[in-house]
Amino acid sequence: MTAHNVATIQAIAAKYGIAIVEDNIFLDLTPESQPCHARHGKLQNIIHISSFSKTIAPGLRVGYLACSPDVGKRILRYKMAAGLTCAGLNEAMVFNIIKNGQYGYHLTDLRERLFQAQKTVCHSFLAIGMKLYIRPMGGLFAWARFHKEVNTHSVSERAAAEDIMLAPGNLFRPERSESQWFRFNVTHANQSRLYTFLERENKGR
Repeated sequence: MTAHNVATIQAIAAKYGIAIVEDNIFLDLTPESQPCHARHGKLQNIIHISSFSKTIAPGLRVGYLACSPDVGKRILRYKMAAGLTCAGLNEAMVFNIIKNGQYGYHLTDLRERLFQAQKTVCHSFLAIGMKLYIRPMGGLFAWARFHKEVNTHSVSERAAAEDIMLAPGNLFRPERSESQWFRFNVTHANQSRLYTFLERENKGR
């Protein structure tokens, strides 16, 4: 999303008194310049939801939200009514990581490694004839497709037969509607056997 689109959506929401709920658990993995509602607007009508499980450890199931104090108090009441307990030990671990100043350095290193992984994987995809949806500047995922239309289910089955797991785009669409795009996790995609398989499929097997 561009900064212009963010500003436009916020202006419309403010005009009609609509709250914006921004659910973006991958935001901290992207460059700090990445436009989003929480970074480019006041929290008066914005509720930003995210998680530490994507940046610290997958097993650390601790999320957070950023919002205005008044909204936060109401959400806290609902949360306590729905469930009195919380993951106290996990929350204490996250608190200490942030308090000790480690989290900022960790995020900087993590973003840089993801940026380099994106460059490597996207360059390799283009070299074997794959098409990119965009050239991401960071984050976990890259979207790519073959230069011609394919049966994504059949391609995924052939990949599975070679112990390669693909994620066709229809898995991420409402009603599982057809998509020619595949989603790749760049932290695992830089493998010669994946590139060999994709290149072979791209050339018509």
